Amino acid sequence: MSGKVWVVTEGEFSDYRIVGVFSTKDNAEAFCAAHAQLSASDCPGVEEFDMDPEPPTAVTAIRVRMTRGGGGAAVGSPEQVDAADLGFQHYLTGFGDYQLVWNVQTDDPERAVKVVNEKRAMLIAADVWGDNDKTKGLLGRS
Repeated sequence: MSGKVWVVTEGEFSDYRIVGVFSTKDNAEAFCAAHAQLSASDCPGVEEFDMDPEPPTAVTAIRVRMTRGGGGAAVGSPEQVDAADLGFQHYLTGFGDYQLVWNVQTDDPERAVKVVNEKRAMLIAADVWGDNDKTKGLLGRS
C-alpha cells in the first residue's frame, strides 16, 4: 500500500458524487467546511481510502430479486461472496414475470434495493429486460 487519500463527497445514491480528493485529512476537512457553507446540496462528507489497495477476494453483499414493475423486491441478508460475483446474476422465471437477481456490495438493505431499482430501470430502457444474454452483453459480462 502507498498511503491514503481523503475524498470529499456529497449526495446519496444516484446523486452521490466526489467533490475533491486530498492528500491530508486536515485539507479535506477544511475544504468540506468551506464547501458546506457555499453548497445548497446535501452536507458533504469526508471519506478515507487506501491508495493502491489489493483487490478483495470476498466482500459483503446483499442479493436482491426484483420484478419489472419494481414491486415485490426480495432482499437477502448480508453475506460474504466472491468479489467476482457482484452485479447481475440472472433472471428468474416462473413467477408470472421475470425477476432480476443482482448482488450489491453493501450491508444496507435499503441501499441494495435502491441500487437494483436503478439497474432495473436501465435494463428496461435498454430493452434487454428478461434476456440473460442481452443483459450480460450490455453489462460487458460473458
